[in-house]
Amino acid sequence: MKQQQVILCGRLIPMTGELPQGPQAIHVDGDRITSVHAYRGETISTGASVQDLRDYTIVPGLIDGHSHLEMLHILLGNEREQTSASDATLSFRAAKNALANLRAGITTMRLPGTKNHIDFALRKAIEAGDLTGPRLVVAGRGIASSLTENVNQITADGVDAVTAAARMNIAAGADFIKVFATGGTSPSLIHGSAPYLSKDELTAIVEVASEFGIPVAAHAYGGKAIDLCIATGVQQIEHGFFAAPHQFDAMAERGIWLTGTLGVFLTRPGLVDLPGVSDGARERLLIAAEANIESVRQAKRAGVKFALGTDAIHCAIVQEAIFAAKAGLTNLEALAAITANAASVCQMTGEVGIVAPGAFADLVAVDGDPLEQLETLKVPQAVLKGGERIV
Repeated sequence: MKQQQVILCGRLIPMTGELPQGPQAIHVDGDRITSVHAYRGETISTGASVQDLRDYTIVPGLIDGHSHLEMLHILLGNEREQTSASDATLSFRAAKNALANLRAGITTMRLPGTKNHIDFALRKAIEAGDLTGPRLVVAGRGIASSLTENVNQITADGVDAVTAAARMNIAAGADFIKVFATGGTSPSLIHGSAPYLSKDELTAIVEVASEFGIPVAAHAYGGKAIDLCIATGVQQIEHGFFAAPHQFDAMAERGIWLTGTLGVFLTRPGLVDLPGVSDGARERLLIAAEANIESVRQAKRAGVKFALGTDAIHCAIVQEAIFAAKAGLTNLEALAAITANAASVCQMTGEVGIVAPGAFADLVAVDGDPLEQLETLKVPQAVLKGGERIV
């Protein structure tokens, strides 16, 4: 049993809407925070251990709202080759990446689609203490029509098939259902983000998921597919950077979450700089980069609930926040997109992404003020998950 402890910090950014002044004391019992209050040098109660981090600013553990731990790196440009490796290779790779992300201050990760339910096994091993890694929110295998092909998916056409696929993931322990409402970047641009699942298919998936109280997240870049997602009750949209202004307005009105993955297109050098990239592909990638920037602006304008993920640029969630800030978010809004907002996408509101009583003691200590300079989050001086010091 973990003992009681007190973590002292020089400044606290709890992401609860308040900004406490001066040193703070965070009391932890087991893996949960019990209280947070100003610290004025008083004696800590007998029996509690103390971690003195008063030289640092503490923020909640960071959250990557969309990643694929089994991949080496999405910017290598060979996603299919990477994900086609053996289950054993993917499992070892996922375990290694999970630890690296945790050490970088990412204490929770949302995994929207993994081959052969490797994500379920990894989550179980971490929860059992057999492996060290972030808290995982998992979807199992994504559901897609025969219009697209991906080793991480279940190919299903028609209402009966997609219903069965959703039930398979739910039975295996999915926290949410992932669907491919559009294809990949190039075909999405070629076909104008044509819908890869019908309205009836999306409706069936949403109905099954809602019966079990879990959300549906749609890989959807834009076009009619976004309209279908909105109309059928999809609660979360991944990427969404080709959505039109009126679609952002509709997403805001319906309370649909958007998880942006900006770094895939904005990181330089990146995909656009890979050797052998054709002129046509380079043009499409540059269009997508501009669309990602505009999507942040449109999401803020419309009031869309917004979070961020790396899409398998491991340990780089802070850079996602930096990209978002450059696109128009304040530093506080960008930080929320990788903490409190991302917690809501993970269906873990009040448990992660904040520093408050009842939440897990997932904490990151940094040297400096992230609200002035987000880059300070890239070099954590201490990382705690559930009160346990990782770094």
